[in-house]
Amino acid sequence: MRPTWAEVNLTALAENVAKVKDYIGPDVLLNCVVKGDAYGHGARQIAAAALNGGADSLSVATIEEAAELRSSGICGPILVLGFVPPKDAWQVARENLTATVFLPEQAQALQAAAARAGKTIKIHLKLDTGMSRIGIAGSDQDVLFAKSLKTYENLEFEGLFSHFSLAETENPSLALQQLHKFEIFSDQLKILGACPPVLHMANTAAIFRFKESHFNMVRLGVGMYGSMPASIIEDPLDLRPVMTLKTSIVYIKEVEKGRAISYDGTWIAPKDSLIGTLPIGYADGLSRSFGNKAQVWVRGTLVPVVGRVCMDQTMIDLSQVPQAQSGDEVIIFGESQPKRSTLMLAEEVGEIPHQITAVISKRVPRFYNNLK
Repeated sequence: MRPTWAEVNLTALAENVAKVKDYIGPDVLLNCVVKGDAYGHGARQIAAAALNGGADSLSVATIEEAAELRSSGICGPILVLGFVPPKDAWQVARENLTATVFLPEQAQALQAAAARAGKTIKIHLKLDTGMSRIGIAGSDQDVLFAKSLKTYENLEFEGLFSHFSLAETENPSLALQQLHKFEIFSDQLKILGACPPVLHMANTAAIFRFKESHFNMVRLGVGMYGSMPASIIEDPLDLRPVMTLKTSIVYIKEVEKGRAISYDGTWIAPKDSLIGTLPIGYADGLSRSFGNKAQVWVRGTLVPVVGRVCMDQTMIDLSQVPQAQSGDEVIIFGESQPKRSTLMLAEEVGEIPHQITAVISKRVPRFYNNLK
């Protein structure tokens, strides 16, 4: 087997969930986000571990993601955050899902599907407060639409939610404007007796930065996997990295000063150097942005990635570690001493920690520990 793999620590994930659950307190529900195959960690395994750690519910992006969880035996509440096509309302009923709505035709289709199945479907109304993607705008007409959701016999208007676009930036003013817009709309619904019982807006950044945004449910995304979304957000809980991406050196060669490394010659050896080749590349999810920017652990030393990342291979400069040998383990990110978080790596290469793990491809085998 090619010596490139990911270790996924389910014990660490359950501990992270439990820590956040304790942090938000008993009056706030915890929804754990497992969309995108749980940010590349493996949705089936992560969903079970999150519920084991104390999550009250899960959320995904699509009906298909939710159906996969159901087929694996996940029975807890699952909120579909993305667009639910009216033609697929029957699947929401079949899988006992909670649907996001923002269009009258969605509500009508869900009502019809629920009635045919003899069930009640829970729905959450999406309010756009600043992302400018799906969601109602909060107009007077939208208030009437929200009120109408209470009239459907087979729908339970359970939640109202929105999403921050700027919760992790240094200036909080725009995030607070979004929060204010959400509060105004929910207050309008309360006056009309049409406000649902569950309100949620906080993502990982807002959980730790804007306690006033907790309402009675929060959505834990990247924090569950052991990273803050940006360095400006402090981690008061010492959350543990859940995925550790590893590979091994398969070849080492000496190159002379002036030698170009990899495609396009973007790195030229400034002196006689020791270059190691790793059997991992962008087809495995290692972004090309890692070239000449990222660092990886070899024998307790951070060494630089040099030259372009290739589809299947990546080169590193081992000049600082002359004792390195073929077969030595290399840690790209994850649990190490000291910790090498996805946030550290993301900031080196100009990406976000969510993306670092989410794009790790199926070609990289995942190995899961057992929950303790």
